[in-house]
Amino acid sequence: MAEVLKRYEDQQSTQYSRSLNKLVRLISFEDMDVLNRSYGPKYYTTTKMGLPLVISTYSYTYLQCVTKDKMDVLAAIAQEEETGEIVGHMTNGIYGYPDSPNVLNASGEITVGKRGLGISTPLNLAFMDVLQRISDQGKIIKWWKSNDNLKTLKAYRKQYKNSSDPDEQKLLQLLEIEQQRWQSVYGASGTLGIEQYNELEGVRVFTPRTILSPKIDEIDTILFAPMMKEENGRRLCEINILKEEPVLEPKEHARIRENELRLALAPAIKGRVVSL
Repeated sequence: MAEVLKRYEDQQSTQYSRSLNKLVRLISFEDMDVLNRSYGPKYYTTTKMGLPLVISTYSYTYLQCVTKDKMDVLAAIAQEEETGEIVGHMTNGIYGYPDSPNVLNASGEITVGKRGLGISTPLNLAFMDVLQRISDQGKIIKWWKSNDNLKTLKAYRKQYKNSSDPDEQKLLQLLEIEQQRWQSVYGASGTLGIEQYNELEGVRVFTPRTILSPKIDEIDTILFAPMMKEENGRRLCEINILKEEPVLEPKEHARIRENELRLALAPAIKGRVVSL
């Protein structure tokens, strides 16, 4: 593989390792700065490439060590159902402002460890379902998505704009394709229903539905499938819930989910994920 392409792929791999390590540090059971951990639904689905996934959702409050400010965080971990390997995760900070107590903002990142398997769509849909259920409790939630791909593309365009190296031009082509893919999902006409806020940022607003749904910590498991629909000339990908099971014993449910989270994070805590 040409050096420039290998360097870019190494950067992507390093970014995933850093992101997973950050997640582990934030929610490690040894981290005394993590408060009020609670567990949301566990989602079961199959990707478009036929990979069975389990997506576990949870929330916690993180006490920042320097400022002592508290940050509420909503997170999701996608695992291969058969092996338990973590193949993607999302973390979003949840915050509001005193003058708008019924409005919450969510922003963060999604990171996928295995590309080409269709992991990001069901991971996004499960996360969005949690945001909608929180909104159903009487909140307006603004979910912000930053176009980091475009930032990267602009940087490489500037770096290689006068290059005649075929490998550098191939990298630019790959980044252009990646940006088109990002736009098709997160852009103003993308399948997740996000509206463009500015060149580098979009937002989707969740408002309470007329039918009140159970709180997220009252739901044990959800079986779903992604579905496509047309709305005002736009193709949207939404969650199709096939089955939903409630939590029967809250204390036992929390104990089981805590053990599952420990098991999922064990390889990373033991150092199988590169520490950087």
